[in-house]
Amino acid sequence: AMENYMSTGMRVLDLEGRIAYVNPAFCRMIGWNEADLIGRMPPFPYWVPGRYDSHLHTLHNVLSGKTPSSGLELEAQRRDGSRFTARMYVSPLREPNGTQIGWMTSMTDITEPKRIREALTAAHERFMTVLEGLDDAISVTADTNEGLDLLFANRTYRRLFGAQTAGHEELLAGRRGRYTDESVEIFSASVQRWFEVQHRMLAWTDGRRVRLQVARDITERHNHEEASRIQQEKIQITSRLTTMGEMASSLAHELNQP
Repeated sequence: AMENYMSTGMRVLDLEGRIAYVNPAFCRMIGWNEADLIGRMPPFPYWVPGRYDSHLHTLHNVLSGKTPSSGLELEAQRRDGSRFTARMYVSPLREPNGTQIGWMTSMTDITEPKRIREALTAAHERFMTVLEGLDDAISVTADTNEGLDLLFANRTYRRLFGAQTAGHEELLAGRRGRYTDESVEIFSASVQRWFEVQHRMLAWTDGRRVRLQVARDITERHNHEEASRIQQEKIQITSRLTTMGEMASSLAHELNQP
């Protein structure tokens, strides 16, 4: 009963590569029944057309006992022409006296898990591409007994501060204890740059509370604002001097008139 109702496809190959046994799950997986498969020699009907060389190579590894213990992935074709990806594990089939009479293979359809895994990998790659391409220095640290532990740093952060916590600590200390979401302008003495820093506490992938810090380089803007301030002060001084000169000229004119 266990054999008939299990969802893993079981198949036995004799030492020559002939199919000697299949269970119902294997037949459901590929769409052929037991009568179509028992006694068949390769090429098998579920092999993908055009990939016979690859299938033969896999079969050779199976018959020679060279398949890895972690299993291997292969693509197969159902009777209706649809294809699926399976993970196959192989173990020797022996008689009670220890004599090997064939190979037992177990196959599991991993098409959907593989699709989900590939989608997650693609999403992760897109996310990392965005983070690595940002001009802002992004870092994530966790508080430990020894200090801060750097969990993530994007390319901009590594270019400015290296793969160390020093830059994060320096900018964090510049907030003077303000750990709210407000932006704070901080000068980094280590890189001689001005940054607009945002800090936020969030939950990391393992549940820990960590510190996310986003530092935007505003050195050019800060220098421009400082130059504008100095220029404005000069204009105000010049305006006052001009006004004083006009007043002095007016007073001199009035005093010279009886």
